[in-house]
Amino acid sequence: MGDYDGAIEDYTRAIEIDPKHVKAWNYCGIARHGTGDYHGAIEDYSRVIEIDPEHANAWNNRGSAKHKKGDREGAVKDYTRAIEIDPKDVEVLTNRGIVRAELRDHARAIEDYTRAIEINPKYLKAWNNRANARSEKGDYEGAIEDCSRAIELDPKNFGAWYNRGLARENTGDPDGAIADFTRAIELDPEYFGTWYNRGNARMKKGDHDGAIGDYTRTIEINPKYLKAWINRGVSKKKKGDYDGAIEDYSHVIEIDPKYGNAWYTRGISRREKGDYDGAISDWEHLLKLSPKHPQAAAIRSLIKKMRAQLEKRKEK
Repeated sequence: MGDYDGAIEDYTRAIEIDPKHVKAWNYCGIARHGTGDYHGAIEDYSRVIEIDPEHANAWNNRGSAKHKKGDREGAVKDYTRAIEIDPKDVEVLTNRGIVRAELRDHARAIEDYTRAIEINPKYLKAWNNRANARSEKGDYEGAIEDCSRAIELDPKNFGAWYNRGLARENTGDPDGAIADFTRAIELDPEYFGTWYNRGNARMKKGDHDGAIGDYTRTIEINPKYLKAWINRGVSKKKKGDYDGAIEDYSHVIEIDPKYGNAWYTRGISRREKGDYDGAISDWEHLLKLSPKHPQAAAIRSLIKKMRAQLEKRKEK
């Protein structure tokens, strides 16, 4: 990290000497941007634009600062003005695409990324982001193509391997997904999401031992990622380890008592284990949390049946 505070002092001094020093205003904005002072950065970039309305970089920089502040609409407007001034700036086109994607305007985001790729076919950032936008639109084959191109450009690009794995999983290709996630893990073994998603792909294949191993590693890296606890419980249940599954679901409930899926799945394991009282207790609690649960009718029916079976046990 550079000495942003010292740089701001120097640029401020230059501005005092020459209030129309465009570079000083722009670089001061960049330095403020670097400190996280996005409001101050926007003011500096705006001053550049007042002095030189055709300063494309200032429009781009101000768009970036607005994006950081959460003003996505304002960011798109600034990026658009920068593009009007310099239509071949692939960075600005990609930046606008990223914000449009966040606004769920994936079609126009793809247009921006495609234009950037047409201008510079080796611009990796555009390939990666177009892949993401295509996945969001459900075009997983297109996403796979884009990720593959990104991998050709940079075989060590973690994001491309990871995103291609996600797309392959969504096309029903768990083997391809596992291969891609494995390569992504080799490139960055500390990102919990890759272990988790490889676990999901392995579970879909019925490899519950492999899935449990991946979910366990996910939990070691990020113990607060509750989906990994839930899915590890599911794999344990599939193996007949009801006690292990119940333990995982119980951990989730301890951390987040409102996590409805944990109550639901623990109830299933308790029922399959023969603990009807425990299952009824879990499911009744679930229905209090979520009266409109998708399985509410089925759960009420099962509770009724289990109560009847418990009554029969008492009669015997």
